[in-house]
Amino acid sequence: MLNNFREKPEPSNIFSQSRILVLTLFIFLLGLAIIIRLFNLQIVQNSFYSTLASEKHEVYKDLFPERGSIYTRENGELYPLVTDRNYYLAYAEPVKVESPKKIVDSITSILGLEEEEWQDLLGRLSKADDPYEPIMHKVTKLQVDQIEALELDGIGFLPETFRYYPETNIGGHIFGFVSIKDDQKVGQYGLEGYFNDELSGKSGIIKSIRDALGSLITIGPRSIQQAEDGADLVLTIDRNVQFQACQKLEEFHSYFEADGASVIIMEPTGAILAMCSFPDFVPEFYNEVEDINYLNNPAIFQPFEPGSVFKAITMAAGLDTGKVEPETTYVDEGEVKVGPYTIRNSDLSSHGKQTMT
Repeated sequence: MLNNFREKPEPSNIFSQSRILVLTLFIFLLGLAIIIRLFNLQIVQNSFYSTLASEKHEVYKDLFPERGSIYTRENGELYPLVTDRNYYLAYAEPVKVESPKKIVDSITSILGLEEEEWQDLLGRLSKADDPYEPIMHKVTKLQVDQIEALELDGIGFLPETFRYYPETNIGGHIFGFVSIKDDQKVGQYGLEGYFNDELSGKSGIIKSIRDALGSLITIGPRSIQQAEDGADLVLTIDRNVQFQACQKLEEFHSYFEADGASVIIMEPTGAILAMCSFPDFVPEFYNEVEDINYLNNPAIFQPFEPGSVFKAITMAAGLDTGKVEPETTYVDEGEVKVGPYTIRNSDLSSHGKQTMT
């Protein structure tokens, strides 16, 4: 008689089924983890990662405007006494320099490096793992051409702009200077400071998209806002009158060994033809002044009592109104009281009967 019986599974089949079950469970849990992670990234922290992605894939490049120039006049022509001038920053990549001494020996005479400067440069170029070292600012185009002709490895140049003053000692107080503040060029003192916004202009900006390798995507969205160059200033200052006034003032300042001296030359309309003060300073080297007070313009910054120079104005008014004549007399008693004040002659003496002349 045949008995009913169920065939027992092979041990190997049981192992295979268990492995499939574990694998299925693992895939399920992995998928669940991915879904949770994506939910967290795309929903919960969407704003954070959107901002992060924007910073990684969008390019912002400032377009810097040209700073306005400051002009004076001479015989109807305009002369720039303050303007921008293009220079270069010379720099080195020590990691690419095979012979630091050769580099230093080659560029020392061209750049006019002093002994301390070239010794310091030699030490910095000897750092084999150093990717960047600045060498000198305000390198001229002629110097750049001379160095490039030497074909030195690891030496490069970057264009840069500095304020340029073609003529010195003819009114540093009027112009002021431009310094670096928070990585921005800012005018300080004088016209540079007062009209900084007008001279500076407005920076432009380029906004574009780049790929993962950092290259611009030419077909991607982009916007360009052009920079607006600064306005020029045209002064009433006459270049020739200014030069003569400053030259004579410097002579008298030195001759009398005065603490300070100022001169202002005006037209009857009020237009300033010349304004000069000493001690003066060179705007290009404003940081070398001995006293920060030298940066203020004494001609308009410090109070001054007109004294006897005002007598001519008083006399002109008297003659104009017919109140006095050149021969009109008065008694000089040496002083006059005005309210609680006593005004005395400069020599503290009285001179008796005197004419208006």
